[in-house]
Amino acid sequence: MKDRFILVIAVFTLIFAFSGSAKGALTRAGEGLKLGNAVVFKPSVKIEESYDDNIFFSKDDEKSDFITSVTVDMNFALPLEDHLLGFGYRIKRIDFAEYTSESSTHRYLTATAKFNFNAFKVGMKAQHEYFFDRDASEYTARIKRERDNFDFGFQKEWTRLGVELGYRLRREKYLSDSVLDTVEGITRYYYDED
Repeated sequence: MKDRFILVIAVFTLIFAFSGSAKGALTRAGEGLKLGNAVVFKPSVKIEESYDDNIFFSKDDEKSDFITSVTVDMNFALPLEDHLLGFGYRIKRIDFAEYTSESSTHRYLTATAKFNFNAFKVGMKAQHEYFFDRDASEYTARIKRERDNFDFGFQKEWTRLGVELGYRLRREKYLSDSVLDTVEGITRYYYDED
């Protein structure tokens, strides 16, 4: 219930931001809305409807369902001449029509820094994710997870050539109890070793 309340507040915030009554406080700035003299606010709402004919990846007992997803993004950017600092929050609600136990709320928090020097560009991005999901290689139920990504990269561009060198540090933690999964006679365990 709390997640739905947050989602409703976010949607009404976006409606207010684009309504005529907000024009005095917010002015449009190319991509996004300019708040004050420097900060750019880039809101978005995405609604998806899909059908999955085998939501549990079962070979023998296929279950199908309609899935509704609502994603609200709130991104803030602070352009600094040739550089950019950014912060973003995303909440994604996924509702299964029949198998409601599979419904979930995902949260993503992102901080970005991009530095554009004359000779090269440097970029950094940190993202924290809290979500229920399964990787394509996992034949199991959706598992509550927490993931942190940190990306760092250098980029150099010439007239006809560009080179980019990057590094990603990723930490993923299962927040559910140990999960036992048997598919086609193969048993797998998914658990956090901390």
